[in-house]
Amino acid sequence: MISKDILTSQDFTYTKSIGSNEEVPTGRFLNSGNSLFNLETSQGTVKQIRNFLSGGEQHFIVILGNGKLYSTGIDSLKVGLLGRTYSGSALRYNDSIPIASETIYQVETYSRTNLVLTNEGLFSFGSNSNGQLGTGNKADSLNPVKVKGLLGKKVEQIASGGRSSYAITTDGELWAWGDNSLGQLGDSTQEDKFRPFKVLKNNGPLKNKQVVKVCAGDSFVVVLTSDNTLASFGDNSLGQLGIGVTDPSFKSKPVAIPLTGALSAVNILDVQCGSNHVVVLTTDGKVVTWGYNNYGQLGDGSTTTRFTPQLLSAPCSVKKVYSKFYSTILICTNGKMYGYGRNSNGELGLGSTASTVTSPTLYSSFSTEFVDSILDIASSSTGSFALQTMDGSIYYSGSTFSTTVFRSIGSVSNSFTKDSMYTFTYLPWYLRQSPYFNLNGKGYLLKSDKSFLSRNGLEFGYYNSTNPGSYYSSWQQVSPTSVLNNTLYGKSIYSTHIIRIKEYIYMLGGFVNNEISNSIYRAPISDPLFGWELLDQKLPFPLASGMLISDTQYVYIIGGIKQTHLFNSSRDVDAIQNLVISQTVLRTSVDSDMRNWEIMFNSKFPSVLHSAFVYKVDTDSNYYIIGGLTSLSSSQSNKIYSTSDFVSWTLKSQLTFHVNSGSSVFSSSANDVVFSGASTGNSLVGPNIYRTTRTSFPDGWVGGTTTALSTICSKYPTICN
Repeated sequence: MISKDILTSQDFTYTKSIGSNEEVPTGRFLNSGNSLFNLETSQGTVKQIRNFLSGGEQHFIVILGNGKLYSTGIDSLKVGLLGRTYSGSALRYNDSIPIASETIYQVETYSRTNLVLTNEGLFSFGSNSNGQLGTGNKADSLNPVKVKGLLGKKVEQIASGGRSSYAITTDGELWAWGDNSLGQLGDSTQEDKFRPFKVLKNNGPLKNKQVVKVCAGDSFVVVLTSDNTLASFGDNSLGQLGIGVTDPSFKSKPVAIPLTGALSAVNILDVQCGSNHVVVLTTDGKVVTWGYNNYGQLGDGSTTTRFTPQLLSAPCSVKKVYSKFYSTILICTNGKMYGYGRNSNGELGLGSTASTVTSPTLYSSFSTEFVDSILDIASSSTGSFALQTMDGSIYYSGSTFSTTVFRSIGSVSNSFTKDSMYTFTYLPWYLRQSPYFNLNGKGYLLKSDKSFLSRNGLEFGYYNSTNPGSYYSSWQQVSPTSVLNNTLYGKSIYSTHIIRIKEYIYMLGGFVNNEISNSIYRAPISDPLFGWELLDQKLPFPLASGMLISDTQYVYIIGGIKQTHLFNSSRDVDAIQNLVISQTVLRTSVDSDMRNWEIMFNSKFPSVLHSAFVYKVDTDSNYYIIGGLTSLSSSQSNKIYSTSDFVSWTLKSQLTFHVNSGSSVFSSSANDVVFSGASTGNSLVGPNIYRTTRTSFPDGWVGGTTTALSTICSKYPTICN
């Protein structure tokens, strides 16, 4: 990417800058935890991907980096709970669950039934003993089937209980179907339902309320409404409903959970259901629990069942809870993580063989950075936990059901074991570059996700700003109603090569839906939101993260990633790591409409390289290639090469630091050039700041907090925060 005139703020030009987990139009490092944009579809229906991982009786379902759904475990009763014809317990790259949708928003499984919420609607597969698939009958299904009977309404959130299923529609209605033996469908009966129907709202605590959260256990349900009302129904034999002892020991229609005692004067952020217990998280970081406590899953130091809500004596301010079946994990605002509950198979991963852990216990071996990288946590009912991190890896502890789970986990452990889960097939999220261009006084940004996942159909969202170099508060999402007609809608695109030539903006190659592409997209500058089209012409080969330069005659792409792995869907069952980074120089005429790309056989960059900075000094005829990476996500360069003809390359300088355009900040003014960088080649982020003058470039670098750097940080605080 040309370093000049990309993001302009007064004197400085920001060529690349990042926030906590996403591409942003200002200079910040990776040490902030704030999201800059709220992700929504253009219609505002499903606001986020709610989870990536869910566990059932002896299986897990998981979304991988290619956006597809996979399963692992065993289907001992042959009810189709793995959702695939391949019957092996380990998952394989070629054996995804066939969901006819581009985007998966939520996955839920409890026992042997699976629910999958997508942009095409709600699907189910597996056991249907009580009609919990919502198909109108009791036949099990190996293949995902679409749940009908919701009157065409779009679903916002789903939950799976023991043999019952639940859905919240975008208008705040709660729907239920399946087993109703203990009133867990909330319709004042105990009759099973094979199709979705609305939970009673005419009277009681849900009247005129919008439901925003539902969770389900073995045979009970807890719901939260938009006005902070808690209600429950179903089995109460173990205090699951939070309303004290009742006779009979179940409620077949919603009852209010009193907001007294531990729930007095609190605002509820989340509610989680275990098999027969409940965990509530408040907005001020407190945790309230009630219900069955035979394994210490309430965390109160005992195994005494509680029929009314109790305040947990938590060791920290809690920002996230994960509770299902018989155990609970807390994520704290200080980056610590605690677990408690059943541990009979070592599933809590605490390194302990104690069968019960009755109080929150610290994961002392987990760093703050690791805890912050956790994307999702799930457990199985037969004693195991899986953690999924932002790079797509799985960490697993506990029972493996006497088989191999995920890709290669095959032994029982009381601490977490890592499974890399095809992380070699895509660029790590912190190295991705979102397409950005500055046009007619506005900046346009195509938002990227903060995790490994390529969010097809959701990730592609325009943001623009009338002050492109400003901090994020001035950026607004553009959500036009006609976005569905746009050629790019449904595409995840990052680390492409973007350039304006005459009356068009072009995107050349890059990762498209997490696969390296040679496609070329184009939009007229008169219509940068809706005018995108896929051109017939292509790059000579798929390419991402190369260094793009243009002069008065040609457009060049230098180096880049050509391939991350080998996989032929008609031949292979698993992907094989096979990284190919280019040192080739491609070019085409600026008058060619991006046609007629050629390989410059008389020119090769001195080494394989991707994600380097490009810089051009006005008073110098040379173009400079600065830093970059020689492997997929490590081996960072500290070299500066120059060229004036794109045939011969000269090593001009070796920096005392290392940089790459995916996770470093580069800016220049009339007098100064400033970089953030890392002290070693294997460290991908700063927060080290280095400066030189434009007249001294590419030499003369000074690090640390010099007076000049302090002045820069004072004037442009976002580059130093």
